[in-house]
Amino acid sequence: MADSEHTPAVRHPLRLLPSKFQVSAPDDAMAPRVRAGTNVEFDTTLTPRDGDGVLVRRSDDEFYFRLYRDTFDGCFEAVALNPHYRHSCFDSKYEPELQVVAVMTGIYVRWAQKDGPNALTDADSLRLAVYAWKRAASEAEQAGTAFSRFDCHAHLGLGRRLQ
Repeated sequence: MADSEHTPAVRHPLRLLPSKFQVSAPDDAMAPRVRAGTNVEFDTTLTPRDGDGVLVRRSDDEFYFRLYRDTFDGCFEAVALNPHYRHSCFDSKYEPELQVVAVMTGIYVRWAQKDGPNALTDADSLRLAVYAWKRAASEAEQAGTAFSRFDCHAHLGLGRRLQ
């Protein structure tokens, strides 16, 4: 796919989306963090925060996976991380019908993969693990529940949660 093209992530009607779902990233707009073909999990019940990966819907009913940037004026930007996709960044100030459909909750790649377009370095794996732990801890805090290091290990798949 040429760098000047952009690919909508999803083409189904909004009402058919479940609260949690996975979709493959259609392009490299979010590379190097998420490359084309990487399975990404989204949740339609979450409210986006600055820096979250989001699935946005434009007025032409096409969906795109982008990074959420709060502009603090009641608007937001949906930004591609890859500089080759900067032309396909969207701003709700200029597109009032732009809406966040879902917030990214997970990226699924094989940790053992050391080469290829979806390869993760050890530093990438650690950053993703820390991000997942911080997000889970923040959600637990908002829900008023405790989150311990044992929960962290269970969340990251490092061991069973101790009761």
